[in-house]
Amino acid sequence: MASVRTEVLLERGRELFWLLPGAAVVVGLMAGVALPAAQRSWGGWDSALVFGGGPDGARAVLSTIAGSTMTVTSLTFSLTMVTLQLASSQFSPRLLRTFLRDLRNQSVLAILLASFTFSLVVLLSVRSADEGKAFVPGVAVTLALVLALTSVLALVWFIAHVVEVSRVEKTMEDIAEAARRTASGLRRDVVPAVVTDDPASGTPVRSDCSGFVQSVDEDRLLVWAREHGARVDVVVPVGAWVVHGQPVLRVQGDGTGDTGTGLRDCVAVGAERTAAQDVTFGVGQLVDIALRALSPGINDPTTATTAVGHLASVLVAAARAPLGDYGLRDAGQVRLRVARPSFDDVVDEIFGAVRRCGAEQPAVLAALVQAAGVVGEQLDDPEQRAALLRHVGEVEVAVEAADLTRAEQVAQRALVARARSLLTGQRL
Repeated sequence: MASVRTEVLLERGRELFWLLPGAAVVVGLMAGVALPAAQRSWGGWDSALVFGGGPDGARAVLSTIAGSTMTVTSLTFSLTMVTLQLASSQFSPRLLRTFLRDLRNQSVLAILLASFTFSLVVLLSVRSADEGKAFVPGVAVTLALVLALTSVLALVWFIAHVVEVSRVEKTMEDIAEAARRTASGLRRDVVPAVVTDDPASGTPVRSDCSGFVQSVDEDRLLVWAREHGARVDVVVPVGAWVVHGQPVLRVQGDGTGDTGTGLRDCVAVGAERTAAQDVTFGVGQLVDIALRALSPGINDPTTATTAVGHLASVLVAAARAPLGDYGLRDAGQVRLRVARPSFDDVVDEIFGAVRRCGAEQPAVLAALVQAAGVVGEQLDDPEQRAALLRHVGEVEVAVEAADLTRAEQVAQRALVARARSLLTGQRL
């Protein structure tokens, strides 16, 4: 596995919307100073591809580029803000982070700001004859023209990208793909274990802040447990909320020494959930979209059924991962036990809220039943199938209680019967 610290730092770096554009400003500033200085030292470059105009022409070109790129940058920021507002109101407020950390948005702003900064700095180095020795940084002006053309292409591409990401189908596909990657990246070298937060058991290591558990550095905890001859229990799963002073770890064993800052640093706590180790993070986002679509103000069952389809694909990937509490061995002995949501927890999060909010929508109920059958058909674990079968029964109850036409009820009962046959392995 990759270093958890590296994963966390990369996640936090991508969330800093200003980082890449800020770095581009610095690069533009340095290049704007270095290229004219290099031309002064080495002399001019005679080429048909290099700008050959005089000081007035160079100033006009650079001023136009600087002014236009700043105008386009303002437009880009405005489009970004409109997209964020639409995402918050139409999809879910928890999707704002997804748009802000989009490297494509950051790259476009970086190109525009680099063009502006470079052109502005190069403009300062242009000298006319009445200002002393005439100097025109032809190579730098040519590069500014190239950056200007690149900025135009970036703007066109950015507009197309904004239109694409504003589509809820694309947003859900991106979320589902990220959730599937998280599920497939979960470590497999684990054994089943039960983690209980018994206040009388072990030495607690308490959180020094409030927030979501973003990641757990299992490798460091395992090394610490081996060196101290102890066992460490991670009692709060990744993605759960902790308050200041709440135990996040419990150390079992004698002579464990200091269990303070060293162990506490192995559990990252922050204001937002991240997808690095949180298998239910994407599930929650898709459920949010489905619930928002089913709200009276929007009433879009089509989006909800599409979200259920993506949730089914995520559930298949999650079912193949070792969900539930698990342990890590060292020399044949379990040294680390980690709490993680079980398959039943994930199924309840997917089916429960969507079923309640879509109880009067035949299409949503049908999508839930079909999802349970399709997912169950790919599972071999009887306990996982039993969890899905339980929710099929609850959907059946919702169907009987819903105000549906006779034809709709017949169709729903047929779907329930088919899902049951898939989950139980019995032919209709």
